[in-house]
Formats: sequence, C-alpha cells, structure tokens
Amino acid sequence: MNGVVALVGLDAEILQKLSDVLPRAGLRILTVRDLSGLADGFRPDQIAFVAVDLDRLSNSDRILLDRFIDDPAGPGILAVGTPPPDGTRIPPAARRFGVHGFVPKPVDPAAFAALAGKLAEWGYGTPERRRRVLVIDDSRTIRAMVGGYLERGGFRTVVRSVWEDAIDDPETLGVDLVVTDIFMPGMGGVEGIRLVREGWRPLPVLAMSGGLEDRMSPGKTLQAAEIVGADASIAKPLPEEPFMAAVRGLLAG
Repeated sequence: MNGVVALVGLDAEILQKLSDVLPRAGLRILTVRDLSGLADGFRPDQIAFVAVDLDRLSNSDRILLDRFIDDPAGPGILAVGTPPPDGTRIPPAARRFGVHGFVPKPVDPAAFAALAGKLAEWGYGTPERRRRVLVIDDSRTIRAMVGGYLERGGFRTVVRSVWEDAIDDPETLGVDLVVTDIFMPGMGGVEGIRLVREGWRPLPVLAMSGGLEDRMSPGKTLQAAEIVGADASIAKPLPEEPFMAAVRGLLAG
C-alpha cells in the first residue's frame, strides 16, 4: 500500500494505535480535526483513505463525506465505531453514511491496516477503481451469468444467494449498485429493496425477475419492485446487452 490516510476526528488513543502501524503498511498519516477541514484543504483524488469515527459523525457531515464517496477516483472510507449491541457486525450508521469498511471499537490496529489493504486491492483511492455491484439471486445459474456479465464489463461483483447473507456482510458495505431478484427464500427482493431505501445511503437498485410461475407475471412483479424503490427493472431471461445497458445507465445517472 501507499498514499495518504486522513484520520478525521479520531480520539487520541485511536490515533496513537494507528500511528504505530499505518506507516509500516506504507501509508502517510494526515491528522484532521473534522471533515470540513479535510474537504476545504484536499481534493478527493489526493487521499487514498479517510478514517472517521461513526460515533462522532452528524447528519451534516454526510454532505461532506459524500464529496469523497461520489468521486470515481476518491478514497476508501474506513469507519471505526461502537459495535451494534445485538451482536451484528455492521451498525446502521455505517450503511447510512455509505462507508466502505468498518472496524469496531476498541480498534485493533492490525485489523484496521488489513481492511485498508483490502480496499487498496479493490482500487479505492486510484483512477483504476472498478465500481462494485452487489448481486443477490438464489439461482446459481443466474448468479454466475450476471457475475460474468459484470466482470466482463469492468465491474467488481459481490454475489450472495439471499438477502439474509448480504445484510450483515462487511463486504457489501459501500457498494455502488444493487441488483436483486424478487422471489427468493426468506427475505425477498421487495423487502430487501425497502430495507435499502429505509436504511442505506442512496444508491441505484436494479430489480430482475422471471415472475412466479403462473401466479404473477414478470411485468407485475417488476412493477411492484419499482413501487417500493427499485430504480429500474428487467425481466428474465437476461440477455447481456440490455442488462449491461441498464447497469451502465443507472450508474451514469
């Protein structure tokens, strides 16, 4: 790894822990009091990573953080914070602010450095970063097909078979697009889309469905998905060209 990591608003104990480890990982540390100071003094492409404390962020900070998240060559956003009391791995604020990775308190500096390394492998902080797409479908065939389309199209994929596997999976943090089937075991796509709209940072959602046997046509199914918040929909089977056109259209918008 190389580049600058901006440590924004972290307390002295965390700063001390990270200052001992991050330089050994090849990162230069920039200590900043708040996001306003970072946004005023640096362009997104000048920073490889930004570390923030979720416990200290306010809703007004979201606008400043969005400036870095929305830049295609912008930094990876790593958050530290209090772990959820229910034993899950991802606090709601991590989804709401759209961070790319989360490390619970008390912060393990080795875990923080490892997460920064993973984000570096994904290309954050470089012009070469590939957009990340979360694909959720219970059909192995569809997952392989859609994943292949996306990989050939220059995207990085995070593929899961059901929504329950995606909700608390740290690798799904900060994705740029969600592609979801509608009818699946457990939580279906409609409920998943509603969850995204209620608790995640705004991002495009593409719904796909082949209907439900003879009980509901693909058209009616996808209409229901758009009502609850899908930005676009496409019926199965999924030819590559129209599918990728829908993906690129959503990410361009």
